Amino acid sequence: MREAATAAEIDNETLTAQLKHLQQKLSNLEEELEETRAQAETDAESWKARLAKAKDGERTVLDREREVKEEVKRLQKAAEGAKSRIAELEGALKENNSALEGARAEIESLRGEAAVRYELDTGRIG
Repeated sequence: MREAATAAEIDNETLTAQLKHLQQKLSNLEEELEETRAQAETDAESWKARLAKAKDGERTVLDREREVKEEVKRLQKAAEGAKSRIAELEGALKENNSALEGARAEIESLRGEAAVRYELDTGRIG
């Protein structure tokens, strides 16, 4: 019986040692789990901040794109207006050139008439 008691005591001591070892291991794993959770929370906050920054950047780019498109529309309208004005001015220039040619022809005609009259008045013709 003494042998059975000794064997039971040895088994009990072995089990107690294993229990202490497993409790220590459990404690270490719980600490590691808590550190991992804390790191995960920190990482999550970091990613949230990065995501917010990226969204802000995207919003800024989209706003700038909208502004540029509006500017392009304004410039296109201005260019259309300028083309129209250029066409008007070219038409007016053609009219003025025609009027100028008419005036030159009339001046030449008047010069010829004046020369004839001068010669008539001075007695050179006739």
